[in-house]
Amino acid sequence: MSLTTSRSFPLLAILLLQVFALTRVLSGLFNRAWLLLKRFAQDNRGQDLVEYALIVAFAVGVVAVLTALYTTIKNVLTKANNSLQSAAGQ
Repeated sequence: MSLTTSRSFPLLAILLLQVFALTRVLSGLFNRAWLLLKRFAQDNRGQDLVEYALIVAFAVGVVAVLTALYTTIKNVLTKANNSLQSAAGQ
């Protein structure tokens, strides 16, 4: 059955109506989200909270990086310690 037959025309029309309805719903949701984002950006009541959240996010990032580089840092410090001990022993 091709899309050009008279039987499939109502099916195609229903599908197009559903696509248009979904587009309108998504457009409405996007507009609401945009308005909330604009309102949030203009509201400075929670500015301190945002700053604290950024500090916590930075600290978590630093901990994550140090955790990922733990073995490399450990090896470098171990080599430095061994070099200092061998230099002190000579």
